[in-house]
Amino acid sequence: MKPRLAERLYGNAIRRNGCLIWLGNRLPNGYGVMSHNGKGGDKLRGELSSTAKLTSADVLAIRASTETQSVLSARYGVGQAQISRIRTGKQWAHL
Repeated sequence: MKPRLAERLYGNAIRRNGCLIWLGNRLPNGYGVMSHNGKGGDKLRGELSSTAKLTSADVLAIRASTETQSVLSARYGVGQAQISRIRTGKQWAHL
């Protein structure tokens, strides 16, 4: 069962001095963003995502590299499958 919207909302925020401080994903303008039922909430791509382990520069370096996936995955702290998805354009396709 999916958590209710209110539970998700308050799980991404803390209350400080009577205000909610958003801890989840943010747009470049600073506004918080969250989707509901797969709709709404601009999807943050790339390094703007709060869960990103790589930067745009890292991704471009991975694509340009001739090193093996295992070497790159160890260097950047991600799995080999992630390196493969970056190289084939399945992820970080916006770059």
